Amino acid sequence: MAFSSFICFIVLLGLTACGFQPLHGDTQVEDSIEAIDISIIREEEGQILRNMLIDEINRGGYPDNPRYRLNVISLKKSAIGMGLDRESESNTRVQLLMTAPFELIDLRSNEKILRSSARGFVSYNVLESQFETIISQDDAVERALGLIARDIERQIYIALGQKVENGGL
Repeated sequence: MAFSSFICFIVLLGLTACGFQPLHGDTQVEDSIEAIDISIIREEEGQILRNMLIDEINRGGYPDNPRYRLNVISLKKSAIGMGLDRESESNTRVQLLMTAPFELIDLRSNEKILRSSARGFVSYNVLESQFETIISQDDAVERALGLIARDIERQIYIALGQKVENGGL
């Protein structure tokens, strides 16, 4: 009994030393996240992504005096057909990869804090009805954009958290 308690204690002690830190909860980082201006992104899919980013990042409302600017440079989309229907020799499933290179700029110093890329990888079915396939494809694009928005938010949290640790926020 004492030995198993000792083992549990050692395991818990090891977890505290692993460097794990939650992304949310640091008020300095939270305040910085809410002070991000999200630039306009071209095309319809870009506007959908921008709205998702606003929902994810600017939870307390759009900033009056932004400290940072998030620029999504472009949205790239590629689709790969998978699975063949033996009769019509057409694809029955498509894998969709969307990537979005982006940068986070400190508006006070004009320094690029983060330059990275986010991606979303999803798939959808190609159905017999063209209308159903379009709906399925639109849903896949929206799911991929949601993955990209959450990935961008996560990367920003990590970058700003590291900046706080280094005393530079």
